[in-house]
Amino acid sequence: MPSRTFIVKSEKTASGFKAAKDRITLLLCSNASGAKILKPLIINKDLHPLALKGINVAEFPVHFMANRRAWVTSAVFTTWFCDCFLPKVEKYMTEMFKVLLIDDNAPGHPCVLVYE
Repeated sequence: MPSRTFIVKSEKTASGFKAAKDRITLLLCSNASGAKILKPLIINKDLHPLALKGINVAEFPVHFMANRRAWVTSAVFTTWFCDCFLPKVEKYMTEMFKVLLIDDNAPGHPCVLVYE
C-alpha cells in the first residue's frame, strides 16, 4: 500500500486522514520446474470483503481465508496444508515422484509436520 498521499504542501497531514492498513497475504506453491502449480492462497482481513459483496469466494480460482491481520498463522497454515496442499500432492505423488515441502522458520509455520 502507498505510504504517501497527495496533500497540499502547507498541510502536514490531512484532517481526519488515517493511513489505510489494507493488507493481503499471498501464498504460492509449485514444484521446482514450475510444471505443477497449486492454487494460490489469499489471506485477507475479512472472509467476505465489501468489494466482493454478493460474490461467492469459493468459486474463485484461489483458496480464500481470513485472519484479523491477514497474517499466516499456524492455524491458517495447518488448514491450508491439510485441506489444500496434501490432497493435490498425494494425487501428484501417485503419478510422479515423492514431494518435499520446504518453508522457512516463520512464526506462522508449525514446527514439525511429517506425513508419510
